[in-house]
Amino acid sequence: MGRRGGVGGGAATALGRGGRPCAFRGLTGIPCPTCGTTRTALALLGLDLAGALRTNPLAAVGGALFVVGGAAALGWLALGGRSLPELGWRWSRRWTVATVALIAANWLYLVASR
Repeated sequence: MGRRGGVGGGAATALGRGGRPCAFRGLTGIPCPTCGTTRTALALLGLDLAGALRTNPLAAVGGALFVVGGAAALGWLALGGRSLPELGWRWSRRWTVATVALIAANWLYLVASR
């Protein structure tokens, strides 16, 4: 898995390669759409972006966006923003189709890379 440094190096080392086995993979022999998410989170905590992307690309990008969004929200509030601004968009069928397509593409990657 890459280097064990960074913010979560201790957690990554403590958890090692352990974890719960995937029941879906145990029954079918193929990875589920979320297989590798724990390893991806540990790689991100260890600042191993390449390892995180290799393990589960969608979880790696989602995790990175989650951290960036949280930091941006905290920055906004620290600079005197009273509440977060409205983003000005609504969930639509287009977003649903795009989300399903991303999950399917990620799952195909996971199946092909195992």
